[in-house]
Amino acid sequence: MHHAPPRVVARRFGSTLCALALTSVTWLYAAGAHAEELAERRNLVLSAERLFGFYINNVTVELNGRDDTTHQTVLGFGWSAASTALSTPRLGIDYLINDGLTLGGNIGFVSATRDGITSTGFLIGARIGYAVRLGHAVTLWPRGGLTYASVEPEGNARGLKTFALSFDVPFALSPTEGFAILLGPTLDLGVAGERGDLDASELLFGLMIGLCGWTGL
Repeated sequence: MHHAPPRVVARRFGSTLCALALTSVTWLYAAGAHAEELAERRNLVLSAERLFGFYINNVTVELNGRDDTTHQTVLGFGWSAASTALSTPRLGIDYLINDGLTLGGNIGFVSATRDGITSTGFLIGARIGYAVRLGHAVTLWPRGGLTYASVEPEGNARGLKTFALSFDVPFALSPTEGFAILLGPTLDLGVAGERGDLDASELLFGLMIGLCGWTGL
């Protein structure tokens, strides 16, 4: 039986995840049960996050008693060629446990080729947030939580694993009920990590664009 190479499988899986996120958001928008306002109690929100964005990524590795820092600028358009999983698009899900207060998380997958080396990885996160209605079509939705991200290159290159404090403060701009464009700053602050067998830390910040849809339960 023929098996597809790992990088092909990863790319297919990543594309499938992005398609699932967009399909879920579209379905919630089309559903007749959607709630008028994002911040209403008992709303279920599905998000396609970091579909586009501009990020600055710094990875610091402790090498022979000194810090060696790599700087990278990431222009994200779907799946970019970044060596980090933190900038990859992801599927988010959040629930309004009362008016404004949200609990949720996200998951994402990445496959990227850089300098002829293909890396695959994933991330998973949990978060809490508070959605503040600023107007009929504008909601400010600050969120914070923990993210675990891992990227493993093929061959003998060293992978990168990161535990990070993650924060984003998107504005949800709603052109119609049950659907919004997400736009705002984001920050991932690595508190622990490793590259191969070396201690490492990662810092990513920038501006992200995504989509979300919601329905009342």
